Amino acid sequence: FPLFDTVFLTETGQATALLPLGELTRALLLSRAANVGLGSVVATETVQELLFVFMLFVIALPEAVSLHFIAVAVIVPIIFVVAIVLVLTIEGLYARVRRMIQVVPMLRRLRPAIDELHHDTRVLFRHPDTYRWLPLSIAQALMAVSLLWFVAEAVAPGKLPWTSAGFIYAVTQGAAWLSFSPGGLGAIEASTAGLLVAMGISFDVATAIAVMQRVADKGLNTVVGWLCFIVARRRYSLTGSSLFRLELPGAPQSARAAV
Repeated sequence: FPLFDTVFLTETGQATALLPLGELTRALLLSRAANVGLGSVVATETVQELLFVFMLFVIALPEAVSLHFIAVAVIVPIIFVVAIVLVLTIEGLYARVRRMIQVVPMLRRLRPAIDELHHDTRVLFRHPDTYRWLPLSIAQALMAVSLLWFVAEAVAPGKLPWTSAGFIYAVTQGAAWLSFSPGGLGAIEASTAGLLVAMGISFDVATAIAVMQRVADKGLNTVVGWLCFIVARRRYSLTGSSLFRLELPGAPQSARAAV
């Protein structure tokens, strides 16, 4: 599948990033347009997100260590991400998790899809290209942190060091996961403002930075995503009925998608 189309559809998927299950849109778009199994695309996105998040917390670690006991806010998520990767890549650990899945009726129905996710992520984590393109995840993390820092510099010059911006951005992503809100809506803004205040920035300025950062990030991406979606519907002959027709896999398939 051409790189340009992958990037274009990835941006198109941002149209619903702030809605429930919004991230699923990107997977559905790539799956339909590239004629690749949805499970394979979800596995690719899972690996991509795990690598991105891991890099975020690695960037935040030096600042977290300097804050002593607050370092737990970064160290625990790093351990959590590593644990997920180990479960997805080590057969023995996954077998134990699979037995627990078998006990829960709702999860038992999803076992074929979970098995496919495990199989495809395992393939991707063992593929050399995953690590050959790792600098992209590093660049993505650096750009995300820099966006927050640029906004802070514009509103309150010299008040927020870049390393502190990295710590704040990483912790707010953790807050977004715990909130389970679509796109971390509300949780990221509140936690960003709170941490900025803890760093010595006044509440009104911290609130302005938090809101402006979200508008520059998700707000702009959402607008651009909808514009891209209008083009994508015609370019790839996508319709509502075909886009959201989901099928649970009966057997694992190879991971062929690349985001």
